[in-house]
Amino acid sequence: MVAPTMRGQGLAKSLLEAALEQAFSHPEIERTELNVYSWNSAAIRTYNKVGFFHEGVRRSSVKVGDERWDTAIMSMLRSEWEAGLPK
Repeated sequence: MVAPTMRGQGLAKSLLEAALEQAFSHPEIERTELNVYSWNSAAIRTYNKVGFFHEGVRRSSVKVGDERWDTAIMSMLRSEWEAGLPK
């Protein structure tokens, strides 16, 4: 989502917060969800800082070359966004 040369500057966090603000501006949106490869610890840390919660893992969900990767499932509910958790 963020160019490798621009990482570590808080851009992803700001971008995610803006996207969530837009999503939750629609009253019918109760939940947001994302998927991230379970080995991507930097992205997972960012998603946690924004307020996403880990829900589970789809094991061996994608084949990349000769490897199988797991996908972590993360979400945020409207009530969590409104409460500002953890922001």
